[in-house]
Amino acid sequence: MIMKRVHFFLVRHGQTVYNSQERMQGVCDSPLTEEGIQQVRESAAALETVNFTKAFSSPLGRAVATAKIILGNRNIPLQTIDDLHEFDFGSWEARPFTELGDELFKRRMNRDFSDLGGEDEETVRARSRRAFDNIVSQCSDRDEVLVVSHGLFSDLTMAELFGIDTIAYRKACREKGTSAFPNACIIEFEYDGDYHLLKYPSAGWDFKVTEW
Repeated sequence: MIMKRVHFFLVRHGQTVYNSQERMQGVCDSPLTEEGIQQVRESAAALETVNFTKAFSSPLGRAVATAKIILGNRNIPLQTIDDLHEFDFGSWEARPFTELGDELFKRRMNRDFSDLGGEDEETVRARSRRAFDNIVSQCSDRDEVLVVSHGLFSDLTMAELFGIDTIAYRKACREKGTSAFPNACIIEFEYDGDYHLLKYPSAGWDFKVTEW
């Protein structure tokens, strides 16, 4: 049996107003800032040579806006998939980090907001696998696919699809003084019957497409 190969580029949205204000932003939304638009333009330039055949996005406005900038003049329909939305933080949505104190760090470590009316890690990981399996089912061999989503969703996608310990990855990035999932970062991976990571999250200015 010949298995199809699919080439994925998972992009986080650019910086938003709530990002700049250091607020919890999951299923709530805010527009891209000017800095965020520039970040996305840098990622778009890095992906300029990719012959995208399909494009998918979270339904949240910040993700859709990011996807449209990256697609530019390409004549490709953008399909939104609800399963690609960001982690739901429940009653903490839109709250400033400064109000949340040490509890914020604990919650970020255990990834469980279910008691606040939000989601937990298991739910989001299942949602991620369902989303990408759904996308693969719509693809043909050698498709090049843009997917635009969110920071914590991308984190849990790496954990679910590639078996990466993203808590350890985030810790290593902090120790190096770098961001684990910067705004508008690109994660490159492929599917050939299973999912394989090709490149860890990279900002647009630091990203080069893998020969594939």
